[in-house]
Order: sequence, then C-alpha cells, then structure tokens
Amino acid sequence: AGNAKVLNFASNIGALVLFMVLGQVDYVIGLIMAISMIAGSYTGAHFAIKQGVGYVKVLFIIITAILILKNAFDYIQQFV
Repeated sequence: AGNAKVLNFASNIGALVLFMVLGQVDYVIGLIMAISMIAGSYTGAHFAIKQGVGYVKVLFIIITAILILKNAFDYIQQFV
C-alpha cells in the first residue's frame, strides 16, 4: 500500500508538470480546490473523531445510497 501511494504520487506530479508545460492548468481553480480539500479533510477528521465510528458508518451508507439513487435516476432519464 505504501509503495502504491509513492508511485501514484509520482505519476500525479509527472502529469501535473506535463500539463503545466502545455499550459493546461487553471491555477485559480486548482488553488480553490486545494484549499477546499484541506478544509474538508480537516473538518471531516475532527467530525469523525468527535462523533465516533458508528456515526461515520451510518453517514457513509446514507451518502452512498443517495449517490446510487442519483446515478440510477440520471441513467433512467437518458431514455425518457
């Protein structure tokens, strides 16, 4: 698992450098996404520690079910 993370990180950096060289990076959106990811990770970790594992499991199942229903709805809509 650790080696896979290193290889994944290296390939992501390689792709980022390539896209930067080609001028295909929107730095404003990238910065907004980075800040949002940091804030979400920080908030989510603290929330999970305060609420406990049971609450996180239930929340995960609910969100997963909602996403499955949304995807099914979107799939069905293409035929209507």
